[in-house]
Formats: sequence, structure tokens, C-alpha cells
Amino acid sequence: MDIRKDIRVDWITVDSFKDRHLKIKSLFESLGFDDTNQINGKPIERAGLERSAEVGRAHAKALENPGQVLVFEDDVQVTSSFSPTLENIPTDADAIYLGVSKYGVPFKNPAPPLGYRPMFSCYSNPYRNATRYQKIDETWDKPLNMLGIHAVIYLTESYKKQTIQNFSIAVETGIPCDVPIAVDMKNHNIYSPVHPWFYQTNGNNAAATNLSLRGRFPCDP
Repeated sequence: MDIRKDIRVDWITVDSFKDRHLKIKSLFESLGFDDTNQINGKPIERAGLERSAEVGRAHAKALENPGQVLVFEDDVQVTSSFSPTLENIPTDADAIYLGVSKYGVPFKNPAPPLGYRPMFSCYSNPYRNATRYQKIDETWDKPLNMLGIHAVIYLTESYKKQTIQNFSIAVETGIPCDVPIAVDMKNHNIYSPVHPWFYQTNGNNAAATNLSLRGRFPCDP
């Protein structure tokens, strides 16, 4: 699969984030993407759960359309591991995470308190270094509880439908939009390249998303 040509590419943003639009369009051009689709969410001025809910709604818009899709958030940047072509994709894959994160939902306490806000400080964040994964081979890992949806290829209609439902759960329960996805991740065939292709540049996420899971976090819980 050539991710620049063989699959629909949507990117999530709000119309007022003009500086991010310029950066991500420049990124797409430099990497040779043929065509990308901008999906605007509702502008939310303050960071927090309301903005997280709107991010989930914008993602859901992309997933409601039929077919396989690569969904980016508007603060992504490319790593040195990028390759335009995905090879040897596991045949049972529901989704491929082209970006990873050290933030995960602990298995021993998967339900965060209502109103939990993960954006106060990466040093006080209880989910820091909580990501667990399984080693598949020299190419692939299987994250099991990982937060972060900044660069994901959705391959199956069943997983797209489940992800939309998980976004709805987040809104209904007042938790960050990617928490139900992380809690549910172990129930699906989710894979990520051993070395991430994309990371987030926004705030503390830059350090959390720019490294391989291997050698940094426990695996095989």
C-alpha cells in the first residue's frame, strides 16, 4: 500500500487554525501525497474535554464515509522512519497506527474519573509511560492500550463503526475522546510499525510520540 496514492487521506482541523493548515499542506506536498481532504471541526477556544469531544466528532466524520482511510490530526510531522509504502501488513489488521505514544490507559484502572483532564502536566499525568504492547516481528508491534490517534489507517468497516461508537462513549461519559479507544484496543487487531512514521508537534506530545515503543515501555502484560 502506497499511503500517498492507494488510500483516502483525511486530516482533522478547525477552519481558524491557518498556521497548522500551511504546515500540514507543506508536509503533504513534500511527501508526495496526491490528494487529501480537510475535515473541519467546530472551533473550541480553550483546551480541555470540550475540545477533545470536538476532535472525536471530526474523526467520526471521516470514519462515516465508506472505504479504507488514513486520518491525520493537523499537528503531525514526519519522522526519519517514514516510508511511502507499507509492506507485509498483517492480514487480520483492523487498523495501522503510523504514530505511537507513551501515554496509555493502565490496565489495572481503565476507567478514568469523570472530568479527568490529561493536559495539565505531562509530569503529573497518571497515564504517562503506561503504554503496553506485544512484539509481533521485526516490523510490527501490537499496542494494547495506547492513547493518541494522530495518524491512523482504518482498514475494516467493523473497526470504523466501533471507533465511532467509542467516540460517542467519550462524549456521553465526559472523558477524553481517545480513552475509550485505548481501553478497547486490546479487543481488536491493531498494529504499529516498530518505528513510528509520524509524531505530534503540539505541546508535550512531541516527546511522547517521537520514539519507538520498544526499549522504553513494558510489553506483554
